Amino acid sequence: MEKMETMPIPNSVTSVENSAFRRCEGLASVHISDIEAWCKITFGDFDSNPLYYAHHLCKDGKEITNLEIPEGITDIKQYAFRGCSGLASVIMGDGVTSIGDYAFYDCTGLISIEIPDSVTSIGEQAFAYCSGLTSIEIPDGVTSIGRAAFSSCAGLTEITVEAGNAVYHSKDNCLIETESKTLIAGCESSMIPADDSVTSIGKLAF
Repeated sequence: MEKMETMPIPNSVTSVENSAFRRCEGLASVHISDIEAWCKITFGDFDSNPLYYAHHLCKDGKEITNLEIPEGITDIKQYAFRGCSGLASVIMGDGVTSIGDYAFYDCTGLISIEIPDSVTSIGEQAFAYCSGLTSIEIPDGVTSIGRAAFSSCAGLTEITVEAGNAVYHSKDNCLIETESKTLIAGCESSMIPADDSVTSIGKLAF
């Protein structure tokens, strides 16, 4: 059998089941024609997304390095861009309210991401192993951050959390597990409020 290096995904695809692309180590790129259609695909697991192996997402034959999430997208689904190391920047539309589990996991080339105020939740390991990130700003609308959301982001030196619920409503090990010393800026007075609203702080939180 001829080795498969490229994978075209038609706009009609809305879901990919578990392990659909398991052991497709030869994949070098995934080709689509509509980023909105891609964002609407439900992936079952790591191996269901060909980017796990291909690492490069192309639209109309050109690699996407600066990704803009269309305004019509309200949630970035789990595993949506997992392993897409070709991404350098991500801008999300104001309609996005949630970032799914592992959505940008292992996007090692990602150096810039803008999370809009509309986002309320960031999933488990959503940005884990994004080693190119040096800073990130979490808007005050975020009330839930999944476990290890920024785990092993080796280059991360600054996390800015705006006033609000972002930190103390998060789950275990959500913000900090980096090889570098991480500074959380702007949180001195808002991270843990003086009133009785905080009932628990997850293990390894800091």
